[in-house]
Amino acid sequence: MSAKSMISIPTTSTSSDGVLYYHISLKLPLRNITVLRRYSEFITLVDDLSKDLGINTKEFPYKLPPKSQFWKSKNELIESRRNALCEFLNCVVEDRELQNHPIVHQFLQIPGQFKFSPRLFTNEKTSSDESQLVIIDNDMDKFAWLDYLRRYRDYLSKLSSSVSIYSITQKADIRSQMSSFFLPNIDKLANCLEKLKNDRQIDSKEYETRKISIDSLKSDFLVFLNHRIFTQPFSEKPTSSSSRSGRVLGASQDQFHATENSKTVDMSNKELLGQQLQVHSSQDGELNELRKIIRRQREIGEVIKTEVDEQNELLDGFNEDVERTGQKLHKARQDAKRIL
Repeated sequence: MSAKSMISIPTTSTSSDGVLYYHISLKLPLRNITVLRRYSEFITLVDDLSKDLGINTKEFPYKLPPKSQFWKSKNELIESRRNALCEFLNCVVEDRELQNHPIVHQFLQIPGQFKFSPRLFTNEKTSSDESQLVIIDNDMDKFAWLDYLRRYRDYLSKLSSSVSIYSITQKADIRSQMSSFFLPNIDKLANCLEKLKNDRQIDSKEYETRKISIDSLKSDFLVFLNHRIFTQPFSEKPTSSSSRSGRVLGASQDQFHATENSKTVDMSNKELLGQQLQVHSSQDGELNELRKIIRRQREIGEVIKTEVDEQNELLDGFNEDVERTGQKLHKARQDAKRIL
């Protein structure tokens, strides 16, 4: 996604005491966050960041819209400010010096372990399936790690179901690509898992579950990579029936026929039939192995989905706690105003 689509302010609302709130929508991997902020809180954000950076607020690189514009109506002012605040926030989260600043994360109510990374700002229109598998930043959070694991599972499942229709050249290209590109990135993902454990972003139980998943993924890639389906040549269909010679096993005149070769020319019909049955049996066994790989991918995918759902439930509970706390603070401010 691009930075411009990561944050939006689609609407506003006015509280019972007349305070205008901007509804900030933030799109993160695996979840969306909505935060309500007043204009004054944006000013506080700039003040706090400037103070922490040791600069004057006038030197802050990204500007807020003016507090008032006398030549505009109230609705025009709200609309203009909404667009300007949206652009301001996108600039902040795209800035590598500011995007992971604790003050910014607190303002946007971002989960504690989440970190912005360059891959989040990749334009979707120009990205391909393969580009989504590239691990650019090794410093990823535990949610991004699950997202990458899901992508690799989906990619392997897609290859497993379609590779049989590819030509020999296409299969050779896929095999080369998997060896030189995909497997190294899976190794990077395994290294990222170790870092998540060392940084205590995940506990030992979750680490073991993920370790099993990444080891299984790599094993399935290697099995698939070394499968005979990548090296088994295709027979060519002869141009006419007159060009065929020798025996034809169980086929009519208009069907595709295999030609004699040095291994079969000295065989009797019975021996040739036995060889054909053995080849078919071997191919059936290989297909069964591929089916097992796909079935195991689906099972692991279901485990990952369950884990992601549990993580989302925890984050939803966290957001509800934050919202309740915000409501209590808002009520406390109102009570304080009445007392004063």
